[in-house]
Formats: sequence, C-alpha cells, structure tokens
Amino acid sequence: MNFTGHGNKIIEERIMDFDAAKELVKKTKQIPISSRVARECIDLAYGFFSPLKGFMGKADVESVCKRMALTDGTLWPIPIIFDIDSEEIKRNGIKEKDTILLTYHGNALAILEIEEIFKYDKIDLEKAVLGTTDLKHPGVKMYNTLKDTFISGKVTLVNELKFNPPFDKFWYTPKQLRKIFVEKGWKRIVAHQIFIWFPLSFGICVMPAQKKLFFMLLSEATWDVPTICLEETMLG
Repeated sequence: MNFTGHGNKIIEERIMDFDAAKELVKKTKQIPISSRVARECIDLAYGFFSPLKGFMGKADVESVCKRMALTDGTLWPIPIIFDIDSEEIKRNGIKEKDTILLTYHGNALAILEIEEIFKYDKIDLEKAVLGTTDLKHPGVKMYNTLKDTFISGKVTLVNELKFNPPFDKFWYTPKQLRKIFVEKGWKRIVAHQIFIWFPLSFGICVMPAQKKLFFMLLSEATWDVPTICLEETMLG
C-alpha cells in the first residue's frame, strides 16, 4: 500500500528495535524535555508531521516564517522547534552531530540526532507566525517561554507507544488511518478539529453526517504524554 503524506512524500515511521534502543540508551546523554516537545517527538516519529523527520533547522524555520513553506517548497505554516537552554548545552557538552536521549518524566522517549544548534529571535517568530506580540495572546505567552537556543535533527522513538484506556481506542497512526480509508473505499477525507465540547447548535448541524461518516481520533491536542504507557523506562 502506498502511504503518501503531505507534500506527496512517503510517510515514514521511526521506532527503534527494543533491544537496540536499550543498548543505545545506556551510553547516550540524557536531556529531559517538556510536554510540548514530547508530543512533537511522537508526531514526528509516526509521520503526523510528514515530510518532516525531525525538528527544523534554521533555514526551514526562516522559510516557514517568511514564506509559509519548507525550503523544498512544501506548504508549512508553523515552525516545529526544539528549544533548550544554552547553559544546559554547555553543561552537558552537547554539540552538532551528537546523538542524545530525550526523556519525559524520567522515561526514555526518543533519540535525537543533532544536525544544527542555532539561535532565532522569539519576537520574529511571534510576528511571523501569530501576527502579534500581544502578551494576551496564548501563542505569544507560549513563545515567550521558549529557551534561548534551538536544536534540529531527526527523531526516532525508542519504544512503541501504548496508550492507557480509554485513550487506546482512539489512537491511530497516519499509516493505520490510510489503510482504514482504503478499506472503507473513502476517496475524499475531510478533517475537523475542535478543542472544546460541541455546542448544541454545532452538534445539530454535524451529527447527521457524523452518524454516517464520523471517525473519532485521538488528536495530539487532546492528550498529554502521561496517558501513554511506556513498556519500560530503560533508565537505571
């Protein structure tokens, strides 16, 4: 089956073999990450952010901010970035071409193969992506919490994810979804994203269609990483 994603690129999943990951974890520098970065690692590794294979470098960030496209011309509206404090880089002796282990709540989550370490002005990000630097804007508040340095590089999960119930019923990877679409004979897919419970008027409008076509998914916007059960921490 042809698993083609955004930008007409093949969707790739990057999850390490468990035994190989366990050996790598033992000899790799460990860096704790935030909930946002952990979610984006998962999105990158499973191909939700196809054609991206990892966190963006400076050229792609600049291209997205100025043209809403990656350097290869693929439409892309928001930078996918991994922020880190320069003092943490210095303290851990992190440099370009290193491979580091990203941990979340003490669990080994992903391997990051560092391609570039760079700076980018947060105000420029806010103006380009959000069109404002108003502190009342939640996106501005988020960008203002970013650390002073960014790292780019390919992300590979060290473990297959398992969701705790009841969230396990709604977890589908891009490849799994495309397989389902083919099985159902669907030719056109329309996505709707909502961050709150349906208002009554909205529900009245969409429920008839949903009864026939609705396919409920667990979006990364609706879950947090602690709902995931990692098979083994690998740390210790």
